Amino acid sequence: MTDDLDPMAYLRLPRLDVANAISLGKMLLALVPKDAPATVTKAAKRMHTSVQALEGAWRQRVRVEELSDLRPLDRKLDLRWAALHERVAAWEALDEHADKQARAGEVLKLLFPDGLAFLKLPYIAEHAESQRRLDVIEERKLGATIDGLAGKEFLVAVQEAHHSYGEGLGITKAGAVRETVPALDEPLRKLTAAIGAYNVQLLAYADDDPSSLAAVRHAVSPVDKFRQAQGRRGSGVPVEAPPPEAPTPAAPTA
Repeated sequence: MTDDLDPMAYLRLPRLDVANAISLGKMLLALVPKDAPATVTKAAKRMHTSVQALEGAWRQRVRVEELSDLRPLDRKLDLRWAALHERVAAWEALDEHADKQARAGEVLKLLFPDGLAFLKLPYIAEHAESQRRLDVIEERKLGATIDGLAGKEFLVAVQEAHHSYGEGLGITKAGAVRETVPALDEPLRKLTAAIGAYNVQLLAYADDDPSSLAAVRHAVSPVDKFRQAQGRRGSGVPVEAPPPEAPTPAAPTA
């Protein structure tokens, strides 16, 4: 191996997280030497496949995590039950409307014996308690009474929020299956190994054909850039990685 291309600099990769491994893989793929032997292009194809696998798993993980965030649905259900409770409870202060005051007291006793404490329960338990209250409304035919006390919009709003909450939990839709969050450790390991194997083939290419040294040095330059950036930033992110939707260079052809 020529003295001005240290093999250890490319066999010992800089520390890579998921985003940076994808970024480095894409940068290397964009610089595969055009006249490289089959051993190099074969390693590049493996690296291309590994980039796509890790990027696909990452994209799926981001999507599943976004879909799995129940906080907006939980907050909406909380607000709507609270609004309905407040509208009904307001009648207890109006003694001059004894009939509505009595109906409001009965509704509060049946639906909110502990106030709104059920809204602080874990997601599944809260949904179950919300469903129980809606079942009570249906069984005792309280819909018209609640509409008369709170206004028709409020019970409908609770029912809609409850339904959406159930969908988010995978409960409302029959047979719904929640996607699992894909693990990224294994595809990251495979891509890191593929990058290392590709670098080995590039170094062997330069060793076998000294005239290829300039092309090989250019091909491995992304590793140099990553290492230099990592040195500058210490424990920070080595380089700015492309977003998950950034295109992957086409797989090299032999």
